[in-house]
Parts: sequence; structure tokens; C-alpha cells
Amino acid sequence: MGNILLTTGGWKGDPFLPAIKAVLPQLEAYAAACGADMAVVDWPLDPAGKRGIFAQRLLIPKAYAKYDVVVHMDFDILIPRNLSNIFACIPAEAGFAAIVDPRGSPAYEKAWGHAEWTRESHQEFFRRMGLVSDKTLLTVNGGVQAFRPRLIADLMESWYRDDRRFDSRYKQNNDETHMAYIAQSQGLFAPLDQRFNRQALYALHETDLGRTAYRTYRSLPNRIRRKLCKTVGLRSDHVGLGRLYTLFVEDLLRAGNLVHFSGKLPVPHVDPGLLSGSLS
Repeated sequence: MGNILLTTGGWKGDPFLPAIKAVLPQLEAYAAACGADMAVVDWPLDPAGKRGIFAQRLLIPKAYAKYDVVVHMDFDILIPRNLSNIFACIPAEAGFAAIVDPRGSPAYEKAWGHAEWTRESHQEFFRRMGLVSDKTLLTVNGGVQAFRPRLIADLMESWYRDDRRFDSRYKQNNDETHMAYIAQSQGLFAPLDQRFNRQALYALHETDLGRTAYRTYRSLPNRIRRKLCKTVGLRSDHVGLGRLYTLFVEDLLRAGNLVHFSGKLPVPHVDPGLLSGSLS
């Protein structure tokens, strides 16, 4: 019993192993502050490799079924020192919790270049995936996920083993869409507060400072942006990115937000006093 905080990766040949090692002190410090265990899932949850690595996350609740609440966090994050205890915020009746995508917002469309699919509603997305329910369905971001194994482990494992659920390349290596559908169709979903997964990708389009920092970042050549992808400890003066980006992220941290750098945004070097643990 008790709770555990996880991150996934670090197996042999994983190109993001340095990034995982760099964020590990933050994860360990935050888990300790919450009175939870902490572990790195550096082994395949399905040794047979029936699905992709992301889809295998459906097996997390079963693999850690002895715990009351299991929280999984991606490694492209910064955790503020003052982040609330996520384990205390998961409702007793929730088998799965994650933040809801801001579909329909200007920031969502802007972040993805106003692509046609950004104008899909939550329901339209699930219908396109062939997933229908009489319950309200909401798409989520899986950068931070919380599970109550006693409520959801068997459902997610059964779904994972069912070949009919994985009839496209997208579904073969996706976790969050499957998890959201399973939990919501069974009435076992709870939306997670945005402070536990504040995506810089969208926040950049919501303040003047963020918008200016984003314009600076987008002005860099593609080859430089690719090099920065998932960089940890980025200097504030790195290749013209400027101090603005770091200040923007530090503002989010001071407000008590876990900042998630989805969308291939670089992870900046911030004031270590803001973090739950040192950034290596």
C-alpha cells in the first residue's frame, strides 16, 4: 500500500537517458516531500513487445498494483519546490486522472500552427479514432498521469491485450487516448488540476512575455531548434534564445506549476532555488 511516483525510460540505447538522469533529483525530492516511493521504469512493461513503448504504459497500474495511487511523470519537466501534493488531490473514485487538453482555445490552435485538426472538438477526435461512448469524452495530455490500480488496472490490462483496440499505427504507440477513453467510458476519470502539468507549449501564447519568448525561439533555424529538443540545463543566453524564455518558465514555477516541455521545447536552466531538487 502507499503511493509511488514513476518515470519511464533509461533502458540501454535510450537517447534521452541524460535528460532522465538530470531530472531524477527533482522526482526523488518531490516523491520524498509527498511521502511516496519513487522508481524509474527502465524495463519493458511487456517483455514480448506486443505494443509500442507508450502503449505499454497501459500496464503501469497492473505492474504497481500494490500501491494506492501511482503517478507517472514524463522526464521533460521542471518541478517547483512549492508544488502541491498530487497524491492528495486524486479523488477516491478516480481510476485515472490527467489534465484535459485546451481544445478550442486560441493558444491550442496557435501552438499547432492552426492545423485543421486543431479545430476538432474532443468528441470529434474520439469519433475519428473509432471510439464512441454515451459518456462525455475529453482528450488529455499524458505528461503527468495518476492511477488508482484497484479501480483501473484490470480494465487497462484487458484493453492492452485486445488486438481490436490497436488497429492503426497511432493507436499502437499511444497511451493517453486509450487511457482517457477507458476511464471516461467507465465513469472513472477525474480531470487533473493544470498546475500539475502546465504545458509551456500553450502557456507561451497566453502572456506578453511568453509570446515574445516564443517569437524569439521560432526565429531560430530549424537545425538549431532540433538540437535544442529535450535539452536539459539550457543556458539563458543559449544561441540567441535570450533571457526571456527562462524568465517565462521561472514565472510559471513561482506560481506553483509543474512545467511540461511538450512539443519539443527545450528545458531551460532556471534558478535552482525554485526546484524540488537540483537540476544536474
